[in-house]
Parts: sequence; C-alpha cells; structure tokens
Amino acid sequence: MPAPLNVIVSTLEVNSPDSAQSASEEPDFGESSSSNRNDTPSSSDTEHTDPSRFEYEPSVCSVTSSIREELLMNVHGRLVNNHSDVYHLPADDEEISRLDHQHVMVKALVQNNYVGPVKEVLAMEDGVQKSILDLGCGTGLWAYEMAVEFPHCEIVGVDLAPVQDSSSERTGLPNCRIEVDDINLGLEHFYGCFDMVHARFITSGIKDYYGLVDHISKILRPGGLFLSMEAEFAVYDKDKNYLLSYEHGHPRHSWAADYCHSLGKAMRMRMGHIDATQLLEGWLGDHHAFEEVEKRDIWVPCGPWCPPNSRHADHLNFVGKLMQQDVLSLISAGRPLLLGAGMKDVDVDALMRNAGEEISEIKQTNYFRIQCVWARKSKDIPVSAPPVLA
Repeated sequence: MPAPLNVIVSTLEVNSPDSAQSASEEPDFGESSSSNRNDTPSSSDTEHTDPSRFEYEPSVCSVTSSIREELLMNVHGRLVNNHSDVYHLPADDEEISRLDHQHVMVKALVQNNYVGPVKEVLAMEDGVQKSILDLGCGTGLWAYEMAVEFPHCEIVGVDLAPVQDSSSERTGLPNCRIEVDDINLGLEHFYGCFDMVHARFITSGIKDYYGLVDHISKILRPGGLFLSMEAEFAVYDKDKNYLLSYEHGHPRHSWAADYCHSLGKAMRMRMGHIDATQLLEGWLGDHHAFEEVEKRDIWVPCGPWCPPNSRHADHLNFVGKLMQQDVLSLISAGRPLLLGAGMKDVDVDALMRNAGEEISEIKQTNYFRIQCVWARKSKDIPVSAPPVLA
C-alpha cells in the first residue's frame, strides 16, 4: 500500500470554533474599497526583516477516513467541506476526479503547468531555498507535478479539504506537502516565505480577492511571481460574444448560459468573489508592490466543434472535448449550491438536464474564457515578516 498523502493541519487552528478569530468575524484582508489602493504602506509592512528568524511549525498527519469525516458533510447527496460557508462545491471522490481531469485539460490548453516567467523566478541560486505556494490546491496534482519539475523547490499546497490519493506519483515527495486551511481567515503565517504564489479557479471560495492580493504581496519575496488562472462563470457564442440569460425561445437562449448565471448567483449569495476574474489585472496594476503585470485571455471551445480545416483544429477539439467533460461534471457538482440558494428541486433538475443535453449534444457552438494574469513583486519592496511564534 502506498504511503498516505502528507497533510498539514495549521497551528492557527483556523477551523476550530475556539480559534482566535471566530466564524462571525470578517477575515483580516484589509479594505476592498478602491479608495484605499494607493495608501502608503505602514512601517510594519515595509520593515526589512530576515525571514529565517521566523517559522511556523504545523503538525503532520495522514489523511484517514476519520479526519475526512470530520472535515466533510453530506449536502443534497454530495460531500462538501463543513468549515467554510463560502466555498460549497463538493469535495468527494467524484469531484476529485473532475478536478484531476480539469488539470489535464488546463495543462493541454497551455501545453505546460504555467505561463509567464516561472523558470526565471524559480531558477536555482546558491544558498537559496526556492518555494512555491499553491492556494486552493484541490487534489494537489499541480503542486506534485511542479515538485517533480522543480526538485530544488519546496511546494506547499493549501486547501479546505484533504485529499487521500492512492497513486504513487503523489506520495513520498519530500519537497511537497498539503496544508488544510481556510484562506479567508488570513495568511500572515506565510509572509516572506515564498518566491511564487499560484492560484487557479479559486474565486468562488474567496470573500475578498482584493484583500487576498495584498496578502500575496506580503507572502512573496522581492522579485517573486504571482500567477493566477480564473474562469468566468459565463458562456460566449462562436463569435465570442457574451450570452445573457435570455428567455426560453429567444434565438440567443442557451441553457448552459442559464446554468452559469444561476451558479454564479448562488456563489455570490455565499460571498464568493467571482467578479475578481475581470478585476484582477487592474488590482495588480494599482498595487504598489507589483510590477510587470501581464494578462492573457484563453478561449476554450465547449466541445469538439471546431471545423477540421480550421487553424489548430486538432488541438482545439482535443481541449474542447476535455472542457465539455469538465462542464458536464461541474453541472452535477453545482446541485448543492443551487438548492442551497433556494431553487426548487424540480427547477434545478430541469436546468441541469437541459444544460447537460445542450453541451453533450453540442446543440450550440460556445466558448468559455479563462483569464491568466501574472505579476512580479518589486525587488524594491522588502520582505514582510510573519508573526513570531511564542
């Protein structure tokens, strides 16, 4: 039997009702208002401190069935985490499979595990331990593949629910570990500890993404890289025009668009900051700590509908098939969210059925848009220090 996946339980005890910050308090992500974007940082933010003086010492445990039972609950037939009111997509075996296939799709799409100057940032330097933080790491597949590609780097993944995986390629890597933690409750214990921060498809679980950007600016060492990849909860037609939620019978009506609008509404009701996808580039550009901000829009066909004689048809149809499978799985995964938002069972089931048929039978030729944004932390901004542990 392969070794169990190493999981870290944060010493901040963020998921305990007795923790220093109760669930009723707002997370300490600072102000979201744009009026505060150009505020001068305080001396505590800019004081140069040797990060080697600080360390956090989480406890390591194996992912056992009892641990998973404590962290998950059954909601409308799917297992979801029981310690975040924001993120409410499942964390069961079916969702693990979806996320793994989604990773394969994204990797095929960009033909790598990353875009931007990752190799430059993570290049080996004598006497320097390079480190990567993967926020919302899901099944940990991206983190483990990065640990293999960059064996000189330490990779830490953070997510709400632990994943027990039996595949040998995800076990026994000394430079990779997963921590169970809620990003919304603060990341001060990571300040000044990482050369790269990666975040993929996490907006639905983040209450204040602008505040998270400020945290990331302090997590990164000078010259470090933040890489984000987020998908909109929206559907576009074959000409890449945004599809509204039209009345049934309208010539531009799309059940898939209806589903995405309903799912997005349910996520907003839980305070998920899904609009951050379109705002992130501007936030990074306005932030005093970031420079070299770049953005790339990636258009993904939902299904293998590209004409065979079109440019890159084979590649787009391969990726489109993977996207089609991912969206069909997402339709099932979103059921607890939609029911929790107050929709009736019969309406949810009809929406899921119609959207699923439209996508699986390719009744419409639609696109989804994924937005990649990356930025470097200025080398002139000194290291932010994590709190000293008693």
